[in-house]
Amino acid sequence: MKEFRTQESSFGASAVFRALSGTPITTLASQLARRDRWVLLLLDGRRSVADLAHLTRRSQLDVASTLA
Repeated sequence: MKEFRTQESSFGASAVFRALSGTPITTLASQLARRDRWVLLLLDGRRSVADLAHLTRRSQLDVASTLA
């Protein structure tokens, strides 16, 4: 349980995500709501959750829940 808490506390607005190569993003994106698709298409491996929240004008918590 301690490891989970450590991982949970290390996640924050500076966390960076990227889509895995080989994953059919267009297929996945077509099944999402427009607001969620926008977040997915902005993933580039350099943008943080805070950056994505700023670009999409959503809260960091909202963006993080979309990514989860």
